[in-house]
Amino acid sequence: MFKYSCKNCNGQIVTAQKPYQPIDKGVPGPGLLAKIATDKFWLHLPLYRQEQVFTALSIPIYRSSMCRWLKEVANLLSPVVKRMNRLLLQSRVLQSDATTLPVIKKGLGKTHRGYIWVYRGDADYPYVFYDYSDTEHSIYPEKILKGFTGILQTDGTNKFNEIIANGATAANCWAHVHCYFEDAWKNDPIAAEFPMGVIKSLFDIERVAAPLSEAERTDLRQRLAKPKLALLKAWLDETQLVEPPKTKLADAISYTLNRWTALCVYLDQPFVEISNNASERSIKPMVLSRRNWLFAGSEEGGQTAATIMSIIETCKRLSINPFEYMKNVLTRFPSAKTSQIDDFLPDRWLAQRQAQSQPI
Repeated sequence: MFKYSCKNCNGQIVTAQKPYQPIDKGVPGPGLLAKIATDKFWLHLPLYRQEQVFTALSIPIYRSSMCRWLKEVANLLSPVVKRMNRLLLQSRVLQSDATTLPVIKKGLGKTHRGYIWVYRGDADYPYVFYDYSDTEHSIYPEKILKGFTGILQTDGTNKFNEIIANGATAANCWAHVHCYFEDAWKNDPIAAEFPMGVIKSLFDIERVAAPLSEAERTDLRQRLAKPKLALLKAWLDETQLVEPPKTKLADAISYTLNRWTALCVYLDQPFVEISNNASERSIKPMVLSRRNWLFAGSEEGGQTAATIMSIIETCKRLSINPFEYMKNVLTRFPSAKTSQIDDFLPDRWLAQRQAQSQPI
């Protein structure tokens, strides 16, 4: 903060206004906050290890301080993340999955099993949104996806039944079907050979279809995948009648037939993927973080993790350096107007940067 005076003004002193800070009256600047946040949620480095790194550099920053700062960062970025959530509901297809997150709850004396839900938009709304809940109850995805009427692709769990009943279309995942038949194949390779071969061929078709236009992809699926699915359906119906119950193969057949309509949605909708693997990949960073820092220190810590992970994973999806984005946004956002929130959405931010870098 600079002070200026004029020799001709009788010593009058003018103090320059201090720039807005990410944390009001706080010590850390945008760069330090961005580093701590990305080290923990992008590089999966626990705060106690970051504390050790700072100590080795003779910088006394303690994990308790970093924990408070991360909460402030999450509070600051929360309007951007909530905006991402609202825009996600305009996606033609939305993928979702969930994983556990151990959380310390006061008075329990042990960790409580919380949950992290991920919601992944389509190419037009390329956001990855995370939400924390203290249980796996369906009220949480119902709250996040209220009003969504597009295609909801999941592993087929009943946690999304109410959303589907209120207008969304269910699409399921052939990768999960493959896992069921793979278990059956390990138990009896001959009995499961046919469905395994068909499912593999479906994924082979998708590798060819990936670079095509939507019209070309639909045509390819109708010509090649649809007849194979008809053969598989006939085999499933016939084999279910003779397969003894409670075998691996019987479980796989039942799982597939119970979800058949939702599994075939992708045939007529070229923007729907054959599997829910993209949201599965979005869950993995949280799993890696959980292995390293073991648990969240509180339920607020769980929501802090969800908020910052929403920013970082969306940046990664858009090939944006998360540190560069966060440092820039933490510098500019505190002084921004509410009407400017959309400018800080990762995809809009990237578009602005690319436009600025182009020669006039």
